[in-house]
Parts: sequence; structure tokens; C-alpha cells
Amino acid sequence: MNSLCFLPGENGTFKVISKTTSDETKGQCKPLSIMCHCWIPKHYLLIETSSGLLKVNPYLCNATAFNREPESKYAINSMVFSKMGLFVGYKTGFIDIVNISRDHWSIIETFKVSHPIKNLLMSPLL
Repeated sequence: MNSLCFLPGENGTFKVISKTTSDETKGQCKPLSIMCHCWIPKHYLLIETSSGLLKVNPYLCNATAFNREPESKYAINSMVFSKMGLFVGYKTGFIDIVNISRDHWSIIETFKVSHPIKNLLMSPLL
């Protein structure tokens, strides 16, 4: 399995390259602390890092910083995608159902539970 390297680009974009083919860019690659990830339609991967959410297309080798609202809910601990939308769990005990279209993040509904969210699982029937 190859490692991916994210090189910062213009306007909040990133160039994604394989570490095995990036000898000349080794000094430019910075490690990301990945909290969780989730595949979404059209071959995109959402990756929550210690510095924010990235929307990655590994096939086209690019990534962008995904704008989301609200920023104050804390880091995302878990994500799962279903036909109903993207379910996002936070350490603060909130679960958002999110609609994603292009680079827009809109919350459909929010639930508060009594414990921090560590891991979300979704039945394949939903």
C-alpha cells in the first residue's frame, strides 16, 4: 500500500502524490494526523485531520480543504455515508446529518446524545 503526500497548492487546494514517486518532494510533504475518513459518491474521500476536513479524489490526485459549518462543534470523530446523507459524529456528543453538494456543507438535522461520539455505524439497509 502506497502512502499519499499532500502538497499545499493555491486557493486551499492540495496536490496528492504517492510517496513512493515523490523523492524530489520529500521535504515538502507534511504528515497529517488523520482522525477519521469516509467514502462519499463520485469516488471522493472525506478525511478529517487535526487541521480540518479534506475532500480528496485519489484518482485525480487532488484534494481541497472542505468548508463546513459550524466550525465551533469541534473535531469530527466519525463519519458514515448513507442514502439519507452524511452522518457526522463529534466528540462533544452531537450527530449531524449533512447534505453535501460540491463544496457546500449544509446540516439537515442535529441530534444531541449524552456521550461523546466515538464511532458511527450504519446498517447497509438504510
